[in-house]
Amino acid sequence: EPWQIRDSNGPLLESMLRACPWIEWNRVSARDDLNEIQTRLKEALDVSDAVLLTGGVSMGDTDHVPAAVRHCGAEVIFHRLAIRPGAPVLGAVGSEGQLIMGLPGNPVSVAVTFRRLGLELLDRMARRVSGRRKLKIQVVGSDSKTLGLVWYRLVQIQADGTALLLANQGSGDIRSLGLSDGFIEVPPGSLSQGMFAFYDWNTA
Repeated sequence: EPWQIRDSNGPLLESMLRACPWIEWNRVSARDDLNEIQTRLKEALDVSDAVLLTGGVSMGDTDHVPAAVRHCGAEVIFHRLAIRPGAPVLGAVGSEGQLIMGLPGNPVSVAVTFRRLGLELLDRMARRVSGRRKLKIQVVGSDSKTLGLVWYRLVQIQADGTALLLANQGSGDIRSLGLSDGFIEVPPGSLSQGMFAFYDWNTA
């Protein structure tokens, strides 16, 4: 229906996971209900080495993921990081050592936190750390904006191999996400000028 929220995060994560043939995955949904989320999470933990959740990790009345994770006996290692986008991200360890990641609900936040954090952790679990590309790239068309936290900024790769910053209307800006080739990691307080670590959307 027109008033319903479209599921963009499920297809987005599926497309990134399909490029990782060493990962077997399954997708389930749950309503914004603590008992239902807890039940689905427990079922997933019983048969999985890692569980990814999207949405429900902030501070609202229906953000039940942190409570569900704790009720399942997991230890929360971090919840909220000094990053943008993706600050509400949650990381936990299940009672049998399973990785649990609660990704924020907005599409850009999901893409960035999975690519930067989730995929790195899955690589480590699969002992594929050396296979992940670490790139540095020159940024052009920079601006005078700074943030007092780690800033992941969407970029588009130009014909000469440089990165052009994309105008971004926030963590729900699917259009800019679709136009981007990846993102750069800007340290706190830094201008987006010079060479930066670059993370592309190629998850293979």
